[in-house]
Amino acid sequence: MNIKLLVWIPILVFAITSSVFSMTAKEIMDKVDKVSTESSQSSIQKTTLSTCKFGKKNKKISCIEKPQVKVMEGVQKDTGENLKDS
Repeated sequence: MNIKLLVWIPILVFAITSSVFSMTAKEIMDKVDKVSTESSQSSIQKTTLSTCKFGKKNKKISCIEKPQVKVMEGVQKDTGENLKDS
């Protein structure tokens, strides 16, 4: 029983993965682009950066003055042919 299982597992793994390996790099990236395009046509990103002078306090590194905080916002809207930017 175990020998049959040991023979069939590699065959099944090869059969499942062989379709993935038969795709070219362009086909894979076309699939990635399609999923990306279908999942979102616009997005908004908001990133916060915080910096400060630091020092040791109670054997821990921490800010010794009020941190400077910068907020960056980005917006993306896909336009053009097939909702692609290029």
